[in-house]
Amino acid sequence: MRKDDYYPFYFGRNNGIYSDEDVEKIRAAKVGIAGLGGSGGYSLMFLTHMGFEHFKVADLDVYEEHNKNRQLGAFAQNIGKPKTDSLVYMARSLNPYIDIEVYDEGISSENAESFVDGCDFIIETMDFNVPDAKFSLHDAAMKAGTYISTSPSPVYGAPTFNFGPGTRSFGESFGLDRDNPFATPADARRFLERLVLPVISDYPADEKNRILEHLHLSAVGERHLPTNIMGVTSSAQLLCMAYLETVLYGAPKVMMPKVLILDHLTYQYKSIDMDSFDWKN
Repeated sequence: MRKDDYYPFYFGRNNGIYSDEDVEKIRAAKVGIAGLGGSGGYSLMFLTHMGFEHFKVADLDVYEEHNKNRQLGAFAQNIGKPKTDSLVYMARSLNPYIDIEVYDEGISSENAESFVDGCDFIIETMDFNVPDAKFSLHDAAMKAGTYISTSPSPVYGAPTFNFGPGTRSFGESFGLDRDNPFATPADARRFLERLVLPVISDYPADEKNRILEHLHLSAVGERHLPTNIMGVTSSAQLLCMAYLETVLYGAPKVMMPKVLILDHLTYQYKSIDMDSFDWKN
């Protein structure tokens, strides 16, 4: 199929949901996705299905066997291969005409501003244990006036935290010191609780306590963070909608300090205010 003709055939079923004007905005927009593991990988594929065509992606990791419970490209043939290679291949298999720039060295203080440059929105789904990269990317986005969203995927659902012009920074929102964010185990534990508690607050007590105990062990490096496919795909949906809202309407509809939550165990789709939530710690 000729390059000039492909778009209506690939993505015409989106019409009616999107107006013609929406389609033009979607085709012109550019998103940066930092972290292609769970929700980041699904975000790339969801957005490609939605008709977006311009991307920057960053990840320095390879697939491992323990990724199989939640990560889109963790097929047997991809174990040991870079996640960027596998997911870019999958995205281009859907739409060979997408424009995608790859940062296979991941995000650092040296390249964060370059990554943000030219993007209309940033999706940040990097690991909890790379706080410097997280801070660098959030700082670069705030400096550029670019909206940035992050969303963990710990259980049967996910929260999304949308930052942008006029909101508090990532560090301010979570009470983290930029230069030494996890100075004590209590700092790391509090950060993880603030990521997860808004979702599990209405879980049965035994499940909630088990998850929190596992999180506390994760905070001191004794366990991996719990996550599964339900949380990962929920997270990606929330992130992609925040981006779509920014492209079509100018900003995500729910911004910090409000947090948007989708959870399948408790049948909830709601927003909460971080400032009024009962954190306990």
